[in-house]
Amino acid sequence: MLTVALALGLFAASANPILASTEGMSDLALSLGVPTDSVIGDEVEYTLSIRGAENVLSIELEFEVDGNMLNSKGVLPLSDFFAMGDIMWRSAGGSIWRGEITIGYQSWDDSIGFSSCKLYEIAKFFFDSKTVGYATMKLTGAHAVVLLGGEKIKVEAAIEVGEATTKIELRPYSKYDLNKDYKVDSLDLGTMLLYCGFKAKDPQWDSLVKVTDSKGNSVTASMCDVNSDGVVDMLDLIDLFINYTK
Repeated sequence: MLTVALALGLFAASANPILASTEGMSDLALSLGVPTDSVIGDEVEYTLSIRGAENVLSIELEFEVDGNMLNSKGVLPLSDFFAMGDIMWRSAGGSIWRGEITIGYQSWDDSIGFSSCKLYEIAKFFFDSKTVGYATMKLTGAHAVVLLGGEKIKVEAAIEVGEATTKIELRPYSKYDLNKDYKVDSLDLGTMLLYCGFKAKDPQWDSLVKVTDSKGNSVTASMCDVNSDGVVDMLDLIDLFINYTK
């Protein structure tokens, strides 16, 4: 996960801001993470975490994503955090979209905010992957409202690093999907039947092509030996049938 280091400047949420010292306070920091690899068609999940929090009431976020790569499905606040409205999207030019949302902390006592010195997950952002490539979520702004000396203080955050990138790839094919259509069905069973009886010692084990897959690539006897015992037989047919797409 990548860390969003926050350089803090404090001011009072009033007409005449007071200067508040950060001495003795924890260093508030956010981190944005995502799995290194993702599969096209699956959800991409970015996780927002916080550490060094002291009496945090809410966090305002601005972030950007490439609309050609990702399609937003929403945000899921975790634990006692909640979304103070939906993500508001607007174009940032080209295929880039900028989102804004405020995440609040739900406390039974208005005089207590969220505090944690350890890294703590507070929200997950979900997107549908649209194409192969690299998909990045970038934080462009972050503010927090905290309780300090009985007053609500707004924390302006200067983001030093705030990007999380995943590589979106095509879904790998099952070894039983002989015709490469992301299904294991009667078409694959029919392909295997064409090679029943072939053995690894046969000279055409890797060369004879009786059929091609949906991409136009050759299917050979060796590819139909799904249990890797050196022969295409009833055991392979049973194995394939057991793995039919549900």
